[in-house]
Amino acid sequence: MNDIQRFLADTSPFDQLPSDELEKLSTKLTSFRYRMGQPILVREKLLHQIAILYEGQARLLGYDPRNNIPITLELLKPGAVIGSVNLVRGLPCETAIASTEVVCLTLTYQEFLQLLEKYPQLQSSFRNQCSLIEVFDLIGYQLEKQARGDTNLKQLALEAISEAQIYHLPPGKTKLGKEVTALLEDSNLTWFVSGGGTIANFPPRSHLNLREKQKFIEVQGVNPARLLGFPTNQWSQITTSYSSSPITQEQAKHPTEESPVIDIPYAEVGQLGEEIATQQQKDKKKEARKNYPYVQGRTPLGAAVACFQMLSQYFGMPFRKEVIRRVLAEQLQRNNNLSLPLCGAIVELMGLNAQLVNIPSTAITRLSAPVLVRWQERLAILYEISDESLVIGSPEMGILRRKPADFLDSWGEEGQVLLLQKTKETPQERFGLRWFVPSLIRYRWVLLQASIADVSALAAGAATASCRGFFAFTIASLIAAVSCFFSKG
Repeated sequence: MNDIQRFLADTSPFDQLPSDELEKLSTKLTSFRYRMGQPILVREKLLHQIAILYEGQARLLGYDPRNNIPITLELLKPGAVIGSVNLVRGLPCETAIASTEVVCLTLTYQEFLQLLEKYPQLQSSFRNQCSLIEVFDLIGYQLEKQARGDTNLKQLALEAISEAQIYHLPPGKTKLGKEVTALLEDSNLTWFVSGGGTIANFPPRSHLNLREKQKFIEVQGVNPARLLGFPTNQWSQITTSYSSSPITQEQAKHPTEESPVIDIPYAEVGQLGEEIATQQQKDKKKEARKNYPYVQGRTPLGAAVACFQMLSQYFGMPFRKEVIRRVLAEQLQRNNNLSLPLCGAIVELMGLNAQLVNIPSTAITRLSAPVLVRWQERLAILYEISDESLVIGSPEMGILRRKPADFLDSWGEEGQVLLLQKTKETPQERFGLRWFVPSLIRYRWVLLQASIADVSALAAGAATASCRGFFAFTIASLIAAVSCFFSKG
C-alpha cells in the first residue's frame, strides 16, 4: 500500500471503499502543489475536477453578494474535498485559498461521478448533505434581493445548516399531490432551487413557490434538480426578525478570538479568480492564442471530421481520420444529426476525458476551455472563454471572436456543452512534419543567415570547403531549431 492509499484509507468517506478500489483510485489521482495565498479553486469558474487536500491547510471563502467581501467560512485540513459542491449543484460557488504550502490530489469529475454511482455510501456524504458554502450562497442571494444589509450572513448560514434538508426532484414531469412530493408541498418547509436540472420558471437560487392549483412540476434535462429546504419559521426569522451586525471587511480578514480559523493573510486581489499556472504555462497559453488549429469543412460530414481533427491538433494527439469519418458517416446516415453525447463517446475514443453538462446561458463564461458545443446548428469549439469574448473554432466559418452576448443570441437560454480534458493515458502525436515545419518557419532567420554566410564564403573562392560548410552548418542549425522547439514545447 502506497502513501496515497494509506491516506485515503484513513480519510472519510473514502475509508468506506474496498482496498482494491482505493488502489485503483490512487493511480487516477494527480498531485498539484500550491503556494501560500494561491487559489486552489475560484468561484464563477467551473472546472471539471475535484481536489482532495493532502498536505497543508486552506481557507474556504464565501463572498457576501451585498458587498462582495470575501469571508472565511471554514479552515480546511487534510482530507477536505474541494469542488464537490460545484459538482452536485452544477454551479461554481466554491473559493479555496492555500493558507500554507499545500498539496492537493485531483480527480476528474467523470471519475468522481463513477465512484458516486458505484458506492451509495459516498453519495450520502456528497449528494445527500448540504454544505456551508451552499447555504451561505442561497441565503446571501435572497438577502441581496430583499436589500437586507443589516445581517451577519455567516452567522445565519451556520445556524441554518443544521435544519436544512436536501431533496432531489427527478428529471421529467412529476405530479404534485403524491407522497413523493409531500415534502415540497409541506407548508412547514420553504424550498429553494440550489442547482442541478433546470426547473421551468425557477432559475438556480430562486424560491420554489408552487401555485395552489399547480398539478405538475417539470425538470428539464437529464439531471435531477437539487432543492434545499429550511423550516418556514426559521426562514421567517432569517428574513424578518434576525438582526446582527454584518461582517465588515476588517472583520472578514481578522476572525474573532472564538473562531477556530487562524489569522492568515489573503492572497492579493489580482490573484483571486485566476487559474493556477506557471509562467511557462502562461507563455504557452499566450502564444497559443495567436494561432488556434483550424481545418476547413464544407459538408456536414466534412465539418464534423474537421472539428475532431482540430481537437486532435489542439491537444497534440494522433488523428485516425478514416475511423472517425466512418463513425460520423454512419451516425449522419441514421439520424441526420450529430448529438453531443455521441461526440463525447468519440472524444473518449480519441483518448480525452469528456463530460457532458447542461448549463444555463449565464454560466457559459465560467467554463474552462476548450469546450465542444453545438452553435448555429453546427459543431464548434470554444478555444478561449472570458467575460469579454469567446474564441470560436468553426470548420465552416473559421476562427471567430465574439462577445458572449452575441454568441448566446443564437445559442439559447440553456444548452449542453462537452467539457474536454487530457488524461494520463491521452496519446501524444509522434514526431512528424506538422511539428518539424513550424520549427523551420520559427527559426528561418537563423537558417537564412547561415545560408548567406556560406554563399559569401563560396564567392570568396573557398568553393569546396564552403559547400561542405554550407550543408554541415545548415543541418546543425536545423537540429538546433528542432531541439529548441522541443525544449520549449
